[in-house]
Amino acid sequence: MLNKALLYPIFYSSLILVVAEAPGKTVESADKGVIECSFEGDYKNWRIPRPLWSVKEKAGRHGSSALVWENSTPASYAFPSLHLTLEGGGVYRFGCWVKVDKLEKDGKAGRPAVSLDWSDASGKWVGAAYAHLVDGNETDTDGWVRYEGVTSPLPTGVTQGNLLCYLRKGSIGKVRFDEFFFKADSIRTVDCLVSSAYRNTAREGDVTFYASLYLNLAKHPIESLDPVFTYVAEDGGEIEAAPELMSAQVASITIPVGKMAKGRNKVAFVLRKRQGGTEIGRAECSFERTADVSRRVMFDGYKRTVVDGKLFFLLGMFANRLTPDTICKYTNDVFNCIMLYAATPEQLDLAQTAGLKVVYNIKDRVWGASRVRKGCETREKSLRAIEEEIERVKNHPALLAWYINDESPETQIAVLREVNALVREIDPHHPTWAVTDKPWHARQFLGSYDCLGMDPYPIGNNRGGIDIAGGWAIEARAGFFDTVPMWHVPQAFNWKWFRKTESNPQHRFPDRQELDSMFWQAIAAGANGLMPYAYHAMLKNLKEEEFDNAMNDVVAVMRTVKKWEQVILLKPGAPAMADNKKVFCRTWEGENGDEWLLVANANRKSVTVSIKIGKTFEKAVCQDDAASVAVSSRGLEVKLNPLTSVFVKLENLKANGKDKRE
Repeated sequence: MLNKALLYPIFYSSLILVVAEAPGKTVESADKGVIECSFEGDYKNWRIPRPLWSVKEKAGRHGSSALVWENSTPASYAFPSLHLTLEGGGVYRFGCWVKVDKLEKDGKAGRPAVSLDWSDASGKWVGAAYAHLVDGNETDTDGWVRYEGVTSPLPTGVTQGNLLCYLRKGSIGKVRFDEFFFKADSIRTVDCLVSSAYRNTAREGDVTFYASLYLNLAKHPIESLDPVFTYVAEDGGEIEAAPELMSAQVASITIPVGKMAKGRNKVAFVLRKRQGGTEIGRAECSFERTADVSRRVMFDGYKRTVVDGKLFFLLGMFANRLTPDTICKYTNDVFNCIMLYAATPEQLDLAQTAGLKVVYNIKDRVWGASRVRKGCETREKSLRAIEEEIERVKNHPALLAWYINDESPETQIAVLREVNALVREIDPHHPTWAVTDKPWHARQFLGSYDCLGMDPYPIGNNRGGIDIAGGWAIEARAGFFDTVPMWHVPQAFNWKWFRKTESNPQHRFPDRQELDSMFWQAIAAGANGLMPYAYHAMLKNLKEEEFDNAMNDVVAVMRTVKKWEQVILLKPGAPAMADNKKVFCRTWEGENGDEWLLVANANRKSVTVSIKIGKTFEKAVCQDDAASVAVSSRGLEVKLNPLTSVFVKLENLKANGKDKRE
């Protein structure tokens, strides 16, 4: 059964190696571009804050010297760093070996951290990647473990960075670090090529192709480049066409499907130097022009979910497994699906009986995942297990989608792209779904998912205000060029359940108003489904009365969404934007030329906002007495209470210039 699975190549296997110069070199190996440090030689370029940190003889992995952290005062905090020269588009691998003699934080065992951060020429911090434990005591009997990380291509404008190791604030104990390494893997000027068509398949209309770029403008000014898209024309000839949009981040072109060859053919983006024609990067995808685009579960041209030919807005929750008790509490007139961690064929049978569709978890079968199943630790075993499980249940009528990625780090990008390609090959009828808590991963993980979800979880966390429930979704849509649907994951839990060692008065379950705000923010920001996290966490951590109250709040908010389901499943309307960044807007086409406008206020105070809409209209009718609207020369003036949302019916619309659809 593995004959197909093992034919999929590891992505990036043929990358060009470009070495970044690093002024902080400690010990350079024979392989050019690899920095290694065992603290036996010259480590003067390290910034080592004493007395918490020091280099000690015979403290290393093989009796050599090592960098040692020792701290007995929780309030003391400092970390060492090695400065490096980096490059936009660069992909870097880094890490070290670590031995914990003793490490506590708030009376609990802690964990060391190793990271690489990067900044622009002015020193402004841009981003970071974190190393993960990849090798434990199988190779060492004295407690040394290996941490390794890899970046995605660094953004344009990055010029420098730091290799860091540290312990969380409040930690005490003794930890040793040895054999640091830093390597420039490649310069990935062109990362991947995606299209606006679901699974790169279309029958008619236009399709837009996007090449995700990480240009170093200092080396490659845009005017010095010759970018082209290539595709096979209807008559079989190859067409070369210049991008309609070209920037340091993206190149795009829109092609009428009718001008492309029938069947499956290659589309490519090629980036060459204008002078001399040297190719510096390319990406390809396989596009199919077909008369039949129907699938059991799919997304239409407006990114709406279609199940068995009918529009479907997901309303469900994350859960561990279905039980008679779960079905009793969960089955109602609102929920239509469930995401099951412990998915099995038997669980699908239970869901089918309960009238629920299932997002089926296969993320734990992906090699390199944080909690990979036993027997899936290698690429070969993992791909075999994934293929066997998909073949086992792919024809079950309760199956909705495959859960493929849960907040994976950048080290998993190539792995997940390969797994996604495998799933697409063996099951054309069900999409893959990935969830991330980092909006920038939307672009970095392009090609590894059919549908994406954001899980901000702002209540009682330090990630930002409640407005990130909509803000992260907006950022993610820009990251993947608005090419895929979004099933979002609002917060339905108390952070205290997962951070038991912290004493934080902000830790609590969201109240009904906050649940309502997070749900409607997500919809206003483009959600095509909602899957709050998590039913099983509520069931485990709440007493019966508390659970019933919390579940009643979740169901009540979902019922308000259900009430407007026929509107939010309409075709998208004219673009709309408020003059307040914490107010999110979305429109849909109604009947008789009318449109529906959703306005979601994520401010914890009353606001009056002005909304610009891509069409003119004569009348605006507010659908909620708690808000008010007025038409003015500035557009639409809407007054909203804190954390409230409202639908407004816009009547007698007329085109305002070119009507640009979302």
